[in-house]
Amino acid sequence: MRSGAKEEFAALVREVKERSGLSYGALAARLHLSASTLHRYCSGESVPLEYVTAERLARLCGATSGELLELHRRWLYADALRREPSGPRAPAAAPVGPKAPASPPPPVSTYAPSWARSHGAVHGGRTVVEVVFEPRDGLPLVVRAVRIHVVGRGGPLPWNACGMSEGCVDSDVDVRWYVEVEWSRGDQVERTRIGEGELPFRTSGLMGPLPCHFSADRGWRIP
Repeated sequence: MRSGAKEEFAALVREVKERSGLSYGALAARLHLSASTLHRYCSGESVPLEYVTAERLARLCGATSGELLELHRRWLYADALRREPSGPRAPAAAPVGPKAPASPPPPVSTYAPSWARSHGAVHGGRTVVEVVFEPRDGLPLVVRAVRIHVVGRGGPLPWNACGMSEGCVDSDVDVRWYVEVEWSRGDQVERTRIGEGELPFRTSGLMGPLPCHFSADRGWRIP
């Protein structure tokens, strides 16, 4: 794949471009590029310096979310190949210690969950709980309190974890918890429990640096 990274990227760009029916001139004008620059992207002569250019091109051509995910993967390979120094290289030292995963580069964060699922993994992400109360009768209510109840606690799950960028996770436990909202309306006082349906939320993390992470210029690596 790496030897033909630019060609693989260009092939997908051509595919979505030709399917759109837009001419080079019309598409280039909407992208604020020259037609010759766009033609070089489609022919594999060059690769956009930033992925956002390729993404805008694909979106204008009606690319699907799956195609955008694949386009980003191919762009990362082509961009990494472009950054490699030309000329002979010194032989690489034999690797020592654990090996970084042989997975392809991760996508932009928007497509990270589907990318993780495609590799049999679970996207960690963040847990953001948003609560909206809409009384059916339209009468106002007052939120009196919001409480977090922890109903279970254990050690972190024995899973490998990798990050899309350098960083660390500050939780070293596996926690089960739910949100309780206390609200009132007139003389009525109620409590509403919020979780994953009938089950509590679950959060697990690691302490310290992630075992491995990805960088565009060096790929997956062990810190």
